[in-house]
Amino acid sequence: MAHDVFPRSARAEGDFAHLCRLARPHYTHDDPAHDWPHIERVLAWAERIGRAEGAQVAVLRAAVVLHDLVNLPKDHPQRLQASQMCAAAAAPLLRQAGYDPALIPAIQAAIVEHSYSLGRPPSSLEAAILQDADRLDALGAVGLMRAVSTGARMARRFYDPADPFAHDRPLDQRRQTIDHVFTKLLRLPDQMNTATARAEAETRAAFLRVFVDQLAGEVAPAHPGPQAPTHDTGTGGAGGTRPAGSG
Repeated sequence: MAHDVFPRSARAEGDFAHLCRLARPHYTHDDPAHDWPHIERVLAWAERIGRAEGAQVAVLRAAVVLHDLVNLPKDHPQRLQASQMCAAAAAPLLRQAGYDPALIPAIQAAIVEHSYSLGRPPSSLEAAILQDADRLDALGAVGLMRAVSTGARMARRFYDPADPFAHDRPLDQRRQTIDHVFTKLLRLPDQMNTATARAEAETRAAFLRVFVDQLAGEVAPAHPGPQAPTHDTGTGGAGGTRPAGSG
């Protein structure tokens, strides 16, 4: 059943403002890919998509604000449990902020299901929108900055100097940041749940393809032979995608 995202009651706005005050200290500047500005960007898109789709505002906005409460590194052994840890940590904050206890399970479910690594399909409209809004932030200019930042934290190289675009090697996003663009980011538009998010994702993916073309031109003199990538993508090694024309 669809719910009106707007208007919002004064009580609901007060509860949400209280929740933001409680949640914000959990988002530090140590990881700029998962800081409070990330939450603000995801919230803006979640509200935009939620307005178009008729989502339940209290569940959606709370899930957005709490979805990265527990931020484990990508290579942490418990990474797959991170969204479940977030959901568990969310409950006391929601109660402290005065949220209706009946809403808490739906908020927790959306938090759990937003995780890309977990790979769980959304069981509600709000979970689907959180997935979309969070994944939009992995695309475009901001997404590229987030990928490079995360790669640096994991000591990944920008690209493989011997074979930047994986012509003769399997893609490995654990070792090269550019491989992450092919194995995950350029696949995201097809994985969006809503038409609004899909359209924006295509625009942001197009920017990433332009970046890949620019990168190819800059590193090509040091790597004669491979054809520079085009704006189209094709299937590549290790189950990822690489630009058509790059192999």
